[in-house]
Amino acid sequence: MLLAVALATGLLGSFCVLAEAAPACLSGRFLVEGPPLISATPDGEPDAVVIDGISISLTSGCRSTSGKMTLARTGTKVNAVWPSCDGLRGKVRLRARIDPTCKTMTGTLRARRGKLKISFSAKLSECGDGIVDFGGGEECEPPGTVACDDRCQLLNGSPSTTTTTTVTFATTTSVSFTTTTTTTTAPPTTSSTTTTITALTTTSTTRPPTTSTSSTTSTTSSASTTTTSTSTSTSSTTTSTTTSTSTSTSTTSTTVPSCRAFLTAWGSYGSGNGQFNFPEGIATDGGGNVYVSDWSNNSRIQKFDTSGTFLATWGTYGSGNGQFEYPTAVATDGTGNVYVADTLNERIQKFDASGTFLTKWGSYGSGDGQFWNPSGVATDASGNVYVADPNNYRIQKFTSTGTFLTKWGSLGSGNGQFNGPQGVATDASGNVYVADTTRIQKFTSTGTFLTTWGSYGVGNGQFSNAHSVATDQGGNIYVADGYEGNRIQKFDGSGTFLTAWGSPGSGNGQFANPYGVATDGSGNVYVADSGNQRIQKFGCP
Repeated sequence: MLLAVALATGLLGSFCVLAEAAPACLSGRFLVEGPPLISATPDGEPDAVVIDGISISLTSGCRSTSGKMTLARTGTKVNAVWPSCDGLRGKVRLRARIDPTCKTMTGTLRARRGKLKISFSAKLSECGDGIVDFGGGEECEPPGTVACDDRCQLLNGSPSTTTTTTVTFATTTSVSFTTTTTTTTAPPTTSSTTTTITALTTTSTTRPPTTSTSSTTSTTSSASTTTTSTSTSTSSTTTSTTTSTSTSTSTTSTTVPSCRAFLTAWGSYGSGNGQFNFPEGIATDGGGNVYVSDWSNNSRIQKFDTSGTFLATWGTYGSGNGQFEYPTAVATDGTGNVYVADTLNERIQKFDASGTFLTKWGSYGSGDGQFWNPSGVATDASGNVYVADPNNYRIQKFTSTGTFLTKWGSLGSGNGQFNGPQGVATDASGNVYVADTTRIQKFTSTGTFLTTWGSYGVGNGQFSNAHSVATDQGGNIYVADGYEGNRIQKFDGSGTFLTAWGSPGSGNGQFANPYGVATDGSGNVYVADSGNQRIQKFGCP
C-alpha cells in the first residue's frame, strides 16, 4: 500500500469528542465511493481518505500530511494540502466535510497544475484500524469480532459491531473501572455483556446450541497483597455439566510512585487567550513557564505560568516571520529560547521567551535542512536542535542557529528505521528518544541506535499511536499514547514499563487523543489533551 505512515484511527475507525457542543470527527478511514481519485490503488483496494486526528492521507497516491479540522454546525470541515502527490503536478488540495454522525464525508480534490478537480463522497469503514503493516495490507480490528476481508472491508451480509467502553478513575490511590461491551454477530448469534466495578461479571449466550457461561471475579489489592477468587458454571441443552473452581493467590510486589495525582487543568475551545483549537505541542522552561502550540485555526503559541495563568501569545496564520501554518510542536533551550515546528510552512522558527522572532530555517524537500511536515522538535544541553521529519522518515540535527549537523533514519521497521517519527526528546546524558508511531527508539546524540521498545496494542508498554515523548530529570520517559490508548505511559531510560494513567473521556485525568507531553524541574507532567481542548497537569513524585 502507498500509505507509508502508520495511522491509528480508533477501534472502529472513528473517534468523536464534544467541543462546545459540536461533534468533532477526529479520525477514521473513509472509503471513497467509485473509482480511485488519483491513480490505481495497490492490489485494487478501495481508495480511502484516512484521518488520524492531525494527519490526512489518500490511499491512491497522497502520503500523510498535516490537515486542518474545523468544527461547524454542519459537521467537521477537513482541509489538507499536499506539496505533491504521486502522478500529479503541483500542490493538491482536499476540501471536505464530515457529517455530524462521523459516518459520511463529501468534498473535492483539486490540483490546478494537474488540471484535476473531482467531487467525491466517502463512507466510514467499520473494519480497519488505519495501520498499514509492512508485510502488506492492514490489520482489521477488532480481531475476530467483525467479519472483514483482507482489505478491511465488511464481508457481504456481515452486520456491524458496536463496542462501548467507559472507564472511570477514582483518586490517586484507588482506581475503579466500569466497562460495558456489547458484541453482535450473525449467524450464529452471539451476545456478550461485561460489567466491571472492582468485580468483573461476564455472561455469554449462543444459539444453537445454547451455551451459557458466567464468571465472577473479585479483586482486592493493596501495596503488597492481591487476592482473587473465581467461579465458573457451564450448561448445555443436551447435557448439563457444572464446574466450580476457587483460586486464592497472594502476591508481594513493589509499588512504583504514581503519576496519577491530578493537579489542575485549563483551557476550552475557542480563539481567546487561554483557549485552544486542538493544542498539540507543549514544553516548559527553567522558570516553570509552559508553552503550547495551538495547532489548528489559531496557529499560534501561548505561554502560561505553571498553574495555567495566561501570560502571552504570539503568531497568526501565514508564512511570514512569526506566523505559522499549523504548528505541531514546541521546545525550549537552556537560555529560554523557544523553537517551533511550523509544520505546513516546512520550517523551524526560533523566538526568545517573549515571542520575539530570532531566526528560521527549512523548506519543503528531502535534502539536508529540508522537511516534509516537521512534527517534533527538541533541544539538548549543548543547544543542539533535533527535528522529527516524519514523511522523510528521519531525524535531523542542527545547531541552535539552524546549521545542519547530521541526520539518520529511513523508511522501515528495523532498528534505526522509522514508520513516521512524530515526537523527539533528549535526556541529561544526551540520548535521543523518538516516538515512532507504535514504538520508542533510543539513540546517541549522533544517531547510533541503542534500544527500542513497544508494539501496536493497548497493553502496558504497547502503543496505539505514540504521538510524543518527554523525559524528566531522573531519566524517566513519558509517552503520549493517543486514540485507542488515551493515556500517558511512563518508562525508565531502558524502556522498562513503570506506570500509566488515563482513559477516554473529559473528566479530570481522562483524555481525548493526548498529543503533547512535557515535564518540569519539579517533576510535574503536563499533557496537551488535544480533543478536550485543554492542558492537564499531574504530580509525579
